[in-house]
Amino acid sequence: MITEYPKRPDLPFRWIDVVLPTREELQKIAAEHGLHSRMIEDCLDPEHLPKYEALNEKGFLITRAFDRHAPPNADTAQALTRKVAIIFGPDIFITIHRAPQEWLEDVRSRWESRAAANHQTSSDLLADCLNAALSSFEEPLEQLENSIDTFEQTLFANRDVIAQLKAIHSVKRRASAFKRILWHTTNTIQRLQPQERVEAPLFQDLKENAEAYFVYADELLEELHALLNTQLSMASHRTNEIVRVLTVFSVFFLPLTFIVGIYGMNFRHMPELAWTWGYPLIIGIMALISFLIFLWFRKKGFLR
Repeated sequence: MITEYPKRPDLPFRWIDVVLPTREELQKIAAEHGLHSRMIEDCLDPEHLPKYEALNEKGFLITRAFDRHAPPNADTAQALTRKVAIIFGPDIFITIHRAPQEWLEDVRSRWESRAAANHQTSSDLLADCLNAALSSFEEPLEQLENSIDTFEQTLFANRDVIAQLKAIHSVKRRASAFKRILWHTTNTIQRLQPQERVEAPLFQDLKENAEAYFVYADELLEELHALLNTQLSMASHRTNEIVRVLTVFSVFFLPLTFIVGIYGMNFRHMPELAWTWGYPLIIGIMALISFLIFLWFRKKGFLR
């Protein structure tokens, strides 16, 4: 579906929005605006990552925004986001996407209701669209931060290590996907050049906004790496505690087992077997050995 928004008399360009286009519709747009056939393939590819190409006076840009309808278990860039291709020039602004985008509708509503302003160009609309696409990542990134806070609060209380590790790993994959998308988006925006000097502050603000979201995602991913390593260290510590307890028991019983093994041998001539106080003596020796081992362990701090 191709929709051309009414051209405002104060704007030097027109905005054409193309939703779920066919190959024929894209070829018609390409022929009208002098686009390369390879760009048609990029528009049709729903998994394409952000990119930018200069076309004489026009520019071709692909960006991705967070999809509010993404499955809860989505953890790839393509599953978490939706693509929008933008063709822009001094007199034209074309958005191409496969499904309606809420953030794009918000931009359109703002521009339709905005009062006439001096010297508004397609670059202003491009900056608004890219800022809106970047802002779509704010809510999911904040949700990741809240998940990290929850993990940290339950880190020392949760005994189900496997479930905790799975949950942290799942959140880490989402954070990694967001970081990857924001990295490509930041690199794409860095390549944009203002058409006029007056637009330089606009693009500089856009670049800083993209870098801020990328740094945010990068910090969350670093926190998740640290949290995952801490959880693995704690699991290893719990295992070491179990091994330590088993070692203590084995050290106590090793000399006792040795004594029992000697007097459990079936030799006919063993003098101690005929002693009246032989049995109490052996029991006393075993108790003394256990007590000495206990004192040694306590002195070394092994029983803390």
